[in-house]
Amino acid sequence: MGDSFDLRTQPWIPVRDWAGRVRELSLLETFEQAPELQGLAGELPTQQQAIFRVLLAVAHSALPRASTNAERALAEWGEWWQAGSIPFDPIRAYLERPDIAQRFDLFHPETPFFQVADLHTASGGTSGLAKLIADVPAGHPYFTTRAGAEVTSLSIAEAARWLVHAQMYDTSGIKTGSVGDDRVKGGRGYPQGIAWAGVLGIVFAESTNLGRTLLLNLIRCPDRPEADTPVWERTQPGPGTEVEQQPRGPVDLLVRQTRRVRLIRDGDRVVDAVLSYGDPLQPHNQHQFEQFSAWKRSTNLEAKAGKGSTVYWPVQHQPDRALWRGFSAMLSAAPRTVGTQEAYLAPQLLDWLALLRSDEALPSTEPIRMHAIGMEYVNNQSVVGSIIDDVVAVPVGVLTDVHLRSAASTAVTIADGGVRALRDLARDLATAEGSDPAGAGDRATELGYHILDGPYRDWVAHDLPTQGASDAGSAWIDRVRGLILHAGDGLARAAPRTAWIGREVIPRNGKPHHLDTGTAWRYFLIALNKVLPRQRPTTAADDSSRATDPDDGATP
Repeated sequence: MGDSFDLRTQPWIPVRDWAGRVRELSLLETFEQAPELQGLAGELPTQQQAIFRVLLAVAHSALPRASTNAERALAEWGEWWQAGSIPFDPIRAYLERPDIAQRFDLFHPETPFFQVADLHTASGGTSGLAKLIADVPAGHPYFTTRAGAEVTSLSIAEAARWLVHAQMYDTSGIKTGSVGDDRVKGGRGYPQGIAWAGVLGIVFAESTNLGRTLLLNLIRCPDRPEADTPVWERTQPGPGTEVEQQPRGPVDLLVRQTRRVRLIRDGDRVVDAVLSYGDPLQPHNQHQFEQFSAWKRSTNLEAKAGKGSTVYWPVQHQPDRALWRGFSAMLSAAPRTVGTQEAYLAPQLLDWLALLRSDEALPSTEPIRMHAIGMEYVNNQSVVGSIIDDVVAVPVGVLTDVHLRSAASTAVTIADGGVRALRDLARDLATAEGSDPAGAGDRATELGYHILDGPYRDWVAHDLPTQGASDAGSAWIDRVRGLILHAGDGLARAAPRTAWIGREVIPRNGKPHHLDTGTAWRYFLIALNKVLPRQRPTTAADDSSRATDPDDGATP
């Protein structure tokens, strides 16, 4: 293996083929075989996403910049789509350029990939591999799949993957203070925030193979700044920060060097590392260049920034919330315009897909999976809390048609209303019983979204694109109503005798009244009628839910 490890030609990227096997390929092999692969694999979803961003940055850099002639640029993309992948010859020619080739050597003496060659501390101390590996919780090594030698030694291929992951998802907290970084105090690097991708709620599009997945996310911008280049085309960074802190463009952000790292090798293993802070970046108002996250206006930050300021913050995924529950924010967002004042901005990816669809470069029936990946941080962002990994199959027509897109968003709002009614029923039943209403409400909320999860995914993938916004929307209201009524009926029937007897309660308006199961059920039906009005007359097929029909005033 010698003293180098060439990421272009040495296997290090885990991929999954159509036989379901996971194997490791080099960078060149991954691009060449992309049409024959299901997708990337790896230890964590965030690791797959980190490597995917490197692949996109290489593709953007290797291919000619998008033509200012929109028709020509889309025609070119359409040819690649028909071929099933990004053309390989430009990728190979780019990676074989001598100035580029040396930057992909993991152990180059002067320009090691994603690292600083002479990074060191004043005391000669190091960070340890546990700081590099995201699934080894700091201070809690018992809750991990790694132990012993797997924490003190890594194969070079595995170390390369965790290096890329650290540059994009590393935690905050106190880190090793490197010589030459003027931010270091007392040998320590004090918190500068989590790495860039960790700030985001990343959403990207998946297709039938890795080649087409890369193409769907290869957002071709005719107005991409000339200065927008990846880190390997620029002067090798030193231990401190670059003078220019703001990103140069979308490609710069894909591989932002938020950390300074040096891998320490012993033969064919990596045994240690130095890990310190790199280029900091404030998350707000980066929506111009970051293409894979939705954004929301922050009134708090706007107040601090002063009158007339507009501040957008990335929408992060919530560990306890399925991807489709965020569609109301992501899909209802208006297209981006100069000086926009919208409450939410959709990911640029959706505007790109809409452009491809309007030009008919992408069929409206093309099956697309929207894949959400994110990382939650705890303890002042110094520890990984959980990883978000969720997929929703959505035909491209739903993502790009304004009416279908609005219907998909409205359907989430409808589901939210039904779940709130179920939550309030559970709270009232618990109050009538004399138990904890908050806990009962939380459990009912979890139940409500659980029973709606599968039906929504099926509805948005099949019913909405085939039935249209109006008919599918009415059917969805009926579906939610039936499911929530059934769940509410189960809660009421399970209420103990003390809840049926009830008790005197004093609500917020201060007027005491008697609350029991029957009263709680009546409140539930009233709330349900407001958010989920009946769409169709009752038929014989609805007899199973007649006992809980608010029209006949029955209790469970």
